[in-house]
Amino acid sequence: MLLMPRHSTQHMTLLQAGVDSILAIDNPRKDLLNSSREVAAAVASFPKHKVLRHEEATIASVLDALPHCNILHLSCHSTANL
Repeated sequence: MLLMPRHSTQHMTLLQAGVDSILAIDNPRKDLLNSSREVAAAVASFPKHKVLRHEEATIASVLDALPHCNILHLSCHSTANL
């Protein structure tokens, strides 16, 4: 997870490089107690953000929003098929 103070050196460097937008996925399965707080903290550092919460976070809606954001933040469980 990438969290940084709004005016930190890292944040200012990202903004200067044109990295100013984030897409955040908030707990699609509704099984994480603090997911909303995590997402709120993540998007607070970026002037442009889109949050897809719970049922809004479909494959189609994520794929539609992804090209318009520089960073993707996922607050969810996952599995790896290695």
